[in-house]
Amino acid sequence: MKSAYKSFKRTATKEPALVTKVKEATGSQPWGPHGAAMAEICAAISECIGPQHGPQGLQHAAPEVQEAYAQVMDTLWTRLDDVPENFRKVHKALIVLEYCLLRAPLQLAADVQRRSFKFKDLAANFAFVDPITLKDEGRVVRTRAQRVADLVTDEQLLHAERAKVAATARNFETSAASMGSASTGDAQQQQQQQQ
Repeated sequence: MKSAYKSFKRTATKEPALVTKVKEATGSQPWGPHGAAMAEICAAISECIGPQHGPQGLQHAAPEVQEAYAQVMDTLWTRLDDVPENFRKVHKALIVLEYCLLRAPLQLAADVQRRSFKFKDLAANFAFVDPITLKDEGRVVRTRAQRVADLVTDEQLLHAERAKVAATARNFETSAASMGSASTGDAQQQQQQQQ
């Protein structure tokens, strides 16, 4: 019932699809954001601030591109300001930001760095203890917030982590390509044997 209401509300308010994607990726469900959703969000951010807009990035982008970027980032900032009881939303917003920092153009890091105080504050002060299990659920937020704060304030760390992610992506693509060519080769061998 709650999801039907949310769907109706998004349709009635004409919420942009990308904002909906960000909200779904940073929802309160007890699992992390889906990799495909994070990739889509990151691709949209990259499209907004990518090199096609010149050295000034977003400043030279079309107004609708600037608006899309602002909406995505505003949604993430809103999630970071959520109440401690919604720790999952805060944690997932941090996960999405970290994912994008490691994959989107560096302009994002410059934009996010302007709010590094927010990550430092979350890392030092976020607290939520589940009243039933007495588990410190705030710990995951504090840890992730410290990680994001480190990435946006330590340029060497950011570049090193981005290089690791890029290398992993290249290795994955190489493995996938070799598996594809191996299966193509196997199919060709089978066809030759059948003839």
